[in-house]
Amino acid sequence: MQVIRYSQAFKMQAVREVEAGRDCAWGVQRKYGILGANTVMRWVRQFGRGQHGKIIRVEKPDEMNETARLRTQLRRAKEALADAHMELVLERAFLAVACEQLDQSVERFKKKARWQATHQAVQTHPEMNVLRLCELAQMTPQNYYARRSVRSRQEVDLALVLALVKAEREQQPRLGAESSTT
Repeated sequence: MQVIRYSQAFKMQAVREVEAGRDCAWGVQRKYGILGANTVMRWVRQFGRGQHGKIIRVEKPDEMNETARLRTQLRRAKEALADAHMELVLERAFLAVACEQLDQSVERFKKKARWQATHQAVQTHPEMNVLRLCELAQMTPQNYYARRSVRSRQEVDLALVLALVKAEREQQPRLGAESSTT
């Protein structure tokens, strides 16, 4: 099937003929051999002066208020997104400066700190999706949960060792103390 493209001038000529009342849309369509049942009427609605089928939308006052409220809400959301983007750019600049001062590349630092940063984000914002955070940090959720388990065991072990040391020092208060020569 061959696609026929009509020029803007041709479309406007057909619309003028319909709007002048010289012929109806169907007559113009037959006269010029235009394919498509509603092509000429679509042109009249699109390019015409509104005499033949221009769509007019009537809104009630509460609909207009709702539209205004939604526009305001959209504007605020766009402003918040722009602020968040600027904050992200600034944070990235801070990170680059810090890594430069530590004589370390940003990529290497991110690789070393990704688990800790993800875990801190989960702790401070529990509503965040762990899977999405892991994806953004370029680590698998399995890695996150495995490291969390290891860290948890290490914390328990450390707490146990500290409790044993404290108990031993209570029993032997001079153990590990500096000797005083008086």
